[in-house]
Amino acid sequence: MILHKRFKMNKRAAAGALFALAAAFVISGCGAASPAAGSGSGSDGRRRVVLTSGFADDDLFTESSDTKTLHASALEVRVFIDDLAGEYRSILGDDVYSGEDGDEVKSRIREEALSRLSRVKTLNLYAADENIALTDDEISAADSLAEQYIAGLTEAQKSYLLGDGGEGKDSESGKNNSGSSDTFDSDIRFSFEQYALSDKVYEQTISSVNTEISDDEARILTADSILFSTTNSDGSAMTEDEKKAVYAKAQECMNRIKTGDGTTFDALISEYSDSDVNHFKICRNGTEKDSYLVNGEVSDGDTTPLAETAYNLAENEKSDIIETSAGYRIVKCISTFDRAETEANKAAIVAERQAETFDEAIASFEKNLETDMNDELWETISLPDYTDAGEGFFTVYNAGGLQFEIK
Repeated sequence: MILHKRFKMNKRAAAGALFALAAAFVISGCGAASPAAGSGSGSDGRRRVVLTSGFADDDLFTESSDTKTLHASALEVRVFIDDLAGEYRSILGDDVYSGEDGDEVKSRIREEALSRLSRVKTLNLYAADENIALTDDEISAADSLAEQYIAGLTEAQKSYLLGDGGEGKDSESGKNNSGSSDTFDSDIRFSFEQYALSDKVYEQTISSVNTEISDDEARILTADSILFSTTNSDGSAMTEDEKKAVYAKAQECMNRIKTGDGTTFDALISEYSDSDVNHFKICRNGTEKDSYLVNGEVSDGDTTPLAETAYNLAENEKSDIIETSAGYRIVKCISTFDRAETEANKAAIVAERQAETFDEAIASFEKNLETDMNDELWETISLPDYTDAGEGFFTVYNAGGLQFEIK
């Protein structure tokens, strides 16, 4: 799951990193439309969200395709809230809800939990549409994880999940916000089974992706460069006379390189370069012609000529003076092939292909879904106020390492 948030200061920066971690697989990768997002068609053209009344006591929302309707309960979203609150406590400390960002943290936890649950329902509807189902062994494995999760719950956690209170006390609303303890275990097993089915949908959808990436396609090379800038400090371009003076400086540096006065390239960078960024990791940008990724960014009028030059140099070879949109550059190829970086880039390329395949498969299906939101119940869902808790839902699920039979 992907979370998004940036905080100031050290602990808040850590919380921002938490928002960016993938907790499982990318079932929220294409950005689930939250059931609480409002009514009508979203700006992205996805599902219709309709606020209605007449729900059963525990119905938080329903999500419907043309052929099937799934119900989401208050207990299900509390399971996700409990997990996310635990993640935040581990980063921000037990006073997670206090401080200047406290209200925003609480809002983020609730909305992310709702978004994740919505995504699970979406993928379960997609599974029904595509005739994807868990095998008996897969159900048994998911149920085993559910039992492990239940066994690790503290009394405070179980009380919260059953709707008996928390930060804000759900029970004060006078509504029966969750299932009884008699059905608690079966409800938790159901949550694990639905999550597992979502996981299987993802694995089956990406199973056709070609994972064979050639060394040339993924090759990462490294290069250093000295920049002689032809841009003034105010961002304006230099005059032709000023540019001639800059070029003369570049020639002076080039002459020192060619005559071999003993100065290292690193030392020349320190002496001459007008940029703080002088070391570059470069690879091709997929199959796009004349496009590269330079330090993770798509190349531009400055870095495209730099990348093209680097690709045509041998290891430790230095270029002549080249002109880019930023000025004049001298480029040195440090390594023409970094095996570790290349292997990491292969994995990144595969992950990108998988995400694109998955997004394309789900996007058209998702447009036709309709979500009915019990807004009144949603407003009563509180956050847990305990600090002692067992392992969260996603922690238990991820550690289980479920394997699926893919057709």
